[in-house]
Amino acid sequence: MKSYLSFVLCLVAAVMVGASSAQATLLFYDGFDYTPTNNIDGVGGWIDPTGVVGVSSVGLTYTGLATEGGAAKKKLPQTNNIGSNGNSQAHQIVAGLADQFKSESNVFYVSWLAGDSTGSPTSMARRGNIAIFNHDGAGTPFQDGLSTGTTGGMGIQVLDVGVVGEGNANPGDAAGTKMLLGRITMKVGDDEFAGILNPDLATVVDSDFNSAETAYGEISASASQNIEWLGLWIGTWGVTDDGDNTLMDEIRIGTTLADVIPVPEPASLALLAVGGLALLRRRCR
Repeated sequence: MKSYLSFVLCLVAAVMVGASSAQATLLFYDGFDYTPTNNIDGVGGWIDPTGVVGVSSVGLTYTGLATEGGAAKKKLPQTNNIGSNGNSQAHQIVAGLADQFKSESNVFYVSWLAGDSTGSPTSMARRGNIAIFNHDGAGTPFQDGLSTGTTGGMGIQVLDVGVVGEGNANPGDAAGTKMLLGRITMKVGDDEFAGILNPDLATVVDSDFNSAETAYGEISASASQNIEWLGLWIGTWGVTDDGDNTLMDEIRIGTTLADVIPVPEPASLALLAVGGLALLRRRCR
């Protein structure tokens, strides 16, 4: 009986090792666990030379999601409208993203949170956008890739400059903190971006994307393009100095659904796995 139990424990250890290796496919994560600042330039890899994005002292939370730290915020006071060009947002180049787009069969995922700071009035004009775009190699984006954002509702777009048929979709809207969970599927012809607003993380499965609000469009990620420019533009239309405006938080991009909706705290899970594996390996010797 003891030898059988040892065999089972060793098998579990092997599975855990294989699973941890197979799931180590998180391409990007930022929970904005930084010292609060009014300019994120140079923090966590973000480039923001005009200082339009900062870090809030309080982050966003979502039921069932592991979160940490503060959140990205619009620098205040805001004296002009936000824009989608390179110098009006924080951005960084994310190595590894381009390989996901240079395919006609890859599937990968994205999730992020957007919401108002505590005490701020809710306004549908508030905007928090994430873009994954092609770029010129010097930090300037071309609108070829994916865009998601909240202006009067959660919108998702598949973009390709100069090509007719780029797609838009609106999964809906909700008050308070919102989560967008997306699946990107590279195909022959039009590529697909399916988005689910405020999923139940305890029950959501990959097949839920099959009936989700979906945008289609051809993303021309040829060998000469670099779709790895990740940008944030955050704020409201017009001048404002109320609170932190729209906050954006917990940005994840991964190659599996599990990568972008981690339930336990990532650090705690790692410690638990290491401790458990150490005990199991000792029994297997």
